[in-house]
Amino acid sequence: MLVRKIQTLLAIVLLSATTSAFAQSACTLTCPSDISTNTPPGGDAAIVDYAFPIASAECTAAPVQTAGLPPGSSFPVGTTMNCFSAPGPSGNGTCCFAVTVAATAALPPATPIPAGRAPTWWMLAGLTVLAAALALFRWPR
Repeated sequence: MLVRKIQTLLAIVLLSATTSAFAQSACTLTCPSDISTNTPPGGDAAIVDYAFPIASAECTAAPVQTAGLPPGSSFPVGTTMNCFSAPGPSGNGTCCFAVTVAATAALPPATPIPAGRAPTWWMLAGLTVLAAALALFRWPR
């Protein structure tokens, strides 16, 4: 009876040792967080730079981009998914993140001053004197 229990215990120990010796860790990638940005005024795209994903030690090669645009590219208005993959002994590691670009309205055109309506030196001098007088005036409380 004791011999049988020792044999069973030994079999369990050997089985768990062999299983853990052959178990392999998965390759994992760590992508940057989602990115949100705006276009320049009136533009239809924005240049977005981001860090490449970091691969775990279990990955057997550097990550490659499988979808989206590379860092430093001009991203169009909307959301672009950027996905990466790297091979590993127990399967590929993958990760994705979103780059969202919002359109910024164009600035209104500057209104030109009509000819003959440009401020003259005496208008500017008068405004300066008026501003100084208002600043020095003792207003009633």
